[in-house]
Amino acid sequence: MRKINIAFSLLLISIFSFAYAQEAESDIAEENVSAELATVKAELQPVIEVDSFIPVGGKVLFDGSKSGLLSPSSGVPVYSWDFGDGSRMKWGAQVGYEFWAPGRYTVKMQVRQGMERASVDRDVTVFTKKAVLIADPDLDTSGLVERASKYGIWMDVIPFSRSVSEVSADEQFVRKLQERRTFVSEADMILFHTDSYASVQAFANWWKILPEDDKFDPKSKSWGEMSFSSLSQLRKLTQPGFDILQPESILLTRPEAIDILFSTEFVGVTDELKSRGIEYDVLDNRASSSWWLPVSRAMTYFVSHGVSQGVLYLLLAVPFISFVIAFARQVIGLRTFGVFAPLMLALSFLLLGLEFGFSVFAVVMVVSYLIRLLFDRVELLYIPKIALLLSALALSFFLVLGLAVHFEIDLNLALAVFPMLVMSTVSEKFLSAQSEGGLRSAVRIAGETVVVALVAFGLVHWEWLNNLIIAVPEMIFLPIIGLIWLGSWTGLRLTEYFRFASLFRDDSREE
Repeated sequence: MRKINIAFSLLLISIFSFAYAQEAESDIAEENVSAELATVKAELQPVIEVDSFIPVGGKVLFDGSKSGLLSPSSGVPVYSWDFGDGSRMKWGAQVGYEFWAPGRYTVKMQVRQGMERASVDRDVTVFTKKAVLIADPDLDTSGLVERASKYGIWMDVIPFSRSVSEVSADEQFVRKLQERRTFVSEADMILFHTDSYASVQAFANWWKILPEDDKFDPKSKSWGEMSFSSLSQLRKLTQPGFDILQPESILLTRPEAIDILFSTEFVGVTDELKSRGIEYDVLDNRASSSWWLPVSRAMTYFVSHGVSQGVLYLLLAVPFISFVIAFARQVIGLRTFGVFAPLMLALSFLLLGLEFGFSVFAVVMVVSYLIRLLFDRVELLYIPKIALLLSALALSFFLVLGLAVHFEIDLNLALAVFPMLVMSTVSEKFLSAQSEGGLRSAVRIAGETVVVALVAFGLVHWEWLNNLIIAVPEMIFLPIIGLIWLGSWTGLRLTEYFRFASLFRDDSREE
């Protein structure tokens, strides 16, 4: 019995010893893991806090005190600074420094603590001027900003893009100008690099509506516009904006001149452009429209008094659209819902944008057909029937506006309501054609109406013609002369040659 007790005691001692050994090994492993984690976490992480743009001669505090350090037992951290301008190194967690030459510098801070070292770089731009670049959103401006910084220019880029509507102003552009109003007011140079004539005028209109206390003096700034288009045409397109701002001058040149604009004072920039063979023009107070161009003078007068060039272009586009419609009907022989319906469609596409405008037209046609099916079962007089149709179409536009809001379409919805209602008048023509010739005939005429409207829209939407009409509004006399010529047209229509082709063949056989 005594031997059994001794054996049992030895067994218990062995079990407890094994468990203790396992627990000790686990504690050692946890201590090793904690030590490894402490080693991983205990890394130097230098951080520089400073503004990215520094004025020449302005004393700026470079702060490295927020850097991640090792434990205090590792020693006292030592901070060293190299400002990249050839000066002596500075020491300390926080250092005040002044740059006396403009340009772009790479500041390097190194932290040493015990045996560990770590460093970090920070690029800063030392500027003497501020510039605003208004550019197309698809233009790669990052390289331009970096090139400007090398010349000591702090340049802010404001993108400008036309809205879906060809007439409404770009509200996002105006909003961005408002957000950067202080910087724009302080800028020494304002440059435009867009394909659209509307950028200068949109900027001028924004400046005009500023409160008097917030307005800056345009004469105190240097102005430049870069474009690949004809400078003589660009001059005429920029004239209305110039008349609003009244700066000393606006330099018109090519995009390759941008480095010259950065590196040279505007007083001598024309000499530098001339020596390098870069085309340029200067728009100043000596420029004005000739008395022999009354429409141009009227355009300049209206724009200088706040009327949008887009609205004026809408009026100038009407003769061109009318000529396309008349040519399609008189010479080609297409059938449309008169002249007014395709004209309104083309203008609606200009106001609403092609995709949204075409969607509205599709809704008009579908709702008109459904209401026609409903009215076939109810005896109603013609005028009340049309009034009910227009009312139903107006209510159906709530769905269209809801979709526009949901998909965040870049469109002035307050401006969109009127062309939508005007487009609904096409439904009356559709119902009349359906009553006279049946559904197939009405659909065919509606299709030809849309085709003519799309061709007219494509013509007046063409950027080249758009700029040409705005630059030389006397161009509207060309479609008017064309309409007079069509008024005396006595030949067969193109479709009639195909319709009576068999008769022409029989006549040739008889001869």
